[in-house]
Amino acid sequence: MITDLSQLSSSNPLAQLDQQRQLLSAKSTPQSSQPSNQTVSNIGRFYIANQKTAQLIEAAPRPPGDARLLNAKAAQYPEFAYDIVNRTLVLAQDMAPQKLEQHRLPDDIKPVVLTAVMTPEGKLTDIYIEHRSGFSAVDQLLIDACKKGIWARNPPAGALSSDGTYRLRIEGIIFNYSYNHENLYTYSTHIGLGVL
Repeated sequence: MITDLSQLSSSNPLAQLDQQRQLLSAKSTPQSSQPSNQTVSNIGRFYIANQKTAQLIEAAPRPPGDARLLNAKAAQYPEFAYDIVNRTLVLAQDMAPQKLEQHRLPDDIKPVVLTAVMTPEGKLTDIYIEHRSGFSAVDQLLIDACKKGIWARNPPAGALSSDGTYRLRIEGIIFNYSYNHENLYTYSTHIGLGVL
C-alpha cells in the first residue's frame, strides 16, 4: 500500500495544478471586442461565395389578387367566411399558371358565379355553376380551387341555411396582369364569398 503520493510521480502535483490555474486565468483575460481582419475577410468571402445560392432560395412573390365578403351574413361570421375565401384564393393563384397554360385571357372575360353546398359538419358536397366566365379554363380553375378550398372545421351553426346545409355563393374573376420577355403571363385573381 502506498501512502506517500510522491512515489507515484517525480513531478510535484501541486505545482502542476498551480501551472494549469495560471494558464486558465491568462486565457480568460478580456480580449478586444473588435473582430480581427482575418475574421472580417472570412465573413466577406462566405457571403460573396453564397450570394447566388441566397438569391435562388428567395420565394417568388405571390401573384396579385384579393378576397372579399359579399354579403352581411358572411360578414357576421368573418372567421368562417374569410378562412374559406382566402384558402380558395391562394389555391386559385397557385393553379393559374398551369391551368391557364400561361396564355393571354380574353379582355371581355366575365365573373364566374358558383353556388357551393356544405354539410353541417363542413364538408363540400355540391358545386353548381350559376354563370360562366366565357373561358372554360377559368371556369374549371375556379371550380377546382373551390373543390379543394371549401371546407370548414366547426362551422358556425348560425350560418346554416333554412335547409340545414351551408350554402355559399362564390364569385371569381381572373385577369391578365403582366407578361415577361418570354410571353409568359401572370394573372390577377379576385374571389368573393357570400353566405346564403
